[in-house]
Amino acid sequence: KAGSHECSEFSSRTRHYEARENGPCADGVPEWVNRSIPDAELDEFVERFATRVASFDRRAIAAAKEIINQRAGLAQPADLAATQKKFFEALKWPETQARVASLIQRGLQQRTDFELRLGHHLAPR
Repeated sequence: KAGSHECSEFSSRTRHYEARENGPCADGVPEWVNRSIPDAELDEFVERFATRVASFDRRAIAAAKEIINQRAGLAQPADLAATQKKFFEALKWPETQARVASLIQRGLQQRTDFELRLGHHLAPR
């Protein structure tokens, strides 16, 4: 079973927070790993999670968050700026512009099956 120092290596900070407060399912597999929650079950899931978190001692939650923030860290402003700069540079490349135009024609940024199941449609066939 992974501890705080290991979880941050394979999950986002948000998922790590959720995992710390939610714990594993009965079979020992964390219920937050690669899961989706059907719409009909979402309200109950959120209610259970919120009730569980609300029952914890605030100091314990603060301590867990401090550990997670130390291990997972946050991107530095300079790193964010560098990433944004590269992203906008890449948008100017002819191959990127052609790809984006093609994706938009196929339904990107529109309420379509293509947008809702983007990974499926982009997967190699």
